[in-house]
Amino acid sequence: MIIEEEFSCAATSLLDLHRAQPESPAPSLQTANAISLRSKVAGLVRAAIDPPEENAHDLSDRLERTKDRTIEWVDHSSFHERRARSAILRKPTQGLYEIKAERAPNCEDFYMRHLYERPLLTQEGEIFLFQKYNYLKYCAGTDQKKLPKTVRGNPLILIRQLDAIDEKLNQARQTRNTIIESNLRLVFSVAKKYAASGMYDLYELNGEGSSALMRAVEKFDVGRGVKFSTYASWAIQNACTAFIQKNSRLPMRQFADDDAAILLDYIPDHHESLGREAERESLRNTIAGLLHRLDPREQRIIRNRYGIDCKPTTLREIGDEFGISKERVRQLQNRALEKLRYLAKQEKVEAP
Repeated sequence: MIIEEEFSCAATSLLDLHRAQPESPAPSLQTANAISLRSKVAGLVRAAIDPPEENAHDLSDRLERTKDRTIEWVDHSSFHERRARSAILRKPTQGLYEIKAERAPNCEDFYMRHLYERPLLTQEGEIFLFQKYNYLKYCAGTDQKKLPKTVRGNPLILIRQLDAIDEKLNQARQTRNTIIESNLRLVFSVAKKYAASGMYDLYELNGEGSSALMRAVEKFDVGRGVKFSTYASWAIQNACTAFIQKNSRLPMRQFADDDAAILLDYIPDHHESLGREAERESLRNTIAGLLHRLDPREQRIIRNRYGIDCKPTTLREIGDEFGISKERVRQLQNRALEKLRYLAKQEKVEAP
């Protein structure tokens, strides 16, 4: 703070004068300097204790604005541990980004080439950044609750509190931007598939997908063990299909992937260039995006049953893995599907 720095400098100079030798030349000048410095220190103390009325009013407004801010985070058990700060905000022991650089496609699109300049996050880097992002917001939110109702006492203490909250939120924003920038290539890739028919503008779809990516960053729970790219793909695809549905006058058709007709992804009739495999991939990603909301056993059953990030397995094979009957696996599967239907409605995803 400026006042603190001025106070420190003035106080140091005053101490230096007091330590000066008595036989120092020009004692009258030394005395005059001491009086001047004492006056300056006293003025700074008065400014700190009793700030001008206008500054007090500004501080009151700043306090109200900070108290009214909505600070939300995805909680994690590690945030409440004794040494959470040093553990979570430590420098990562491994690199945040993949060392192997992926070559940009040979094209004239400046935006596409720019996306490939930002390296992709490693899984460790992804976990580190998401924990850091949410922990910083958790700390800011905790500090926010400790703010006084009104400006009282020494205003410097309140200013430090407000500055600390602002600093944590600024660091959180920088962390969030790093995550977003490292995943913009995913947005462009998904948007490009949906724009393949030439019926829709690639950059409009990319804009919708980018907005969905930002919302996904806010909601993602890294503690669930699901990769962010899987979760984000679901959000981006739903944003693109919602945009197409809103801007298309042609009828939309539904499709399902065998027994996995849990969530229906919309693609226009004239969008045949995507092909059946793209439809299946889209549906799998949609399901995978909600899986992190299930308990670990339900996640494993759905993943194995429908081949999400693995080879599909039968009910009997899943039963053998868990040591339960085929019928019990079917019951657990149906219960998990019901949960997914409910979650789909909450997230405004079309379901049967």
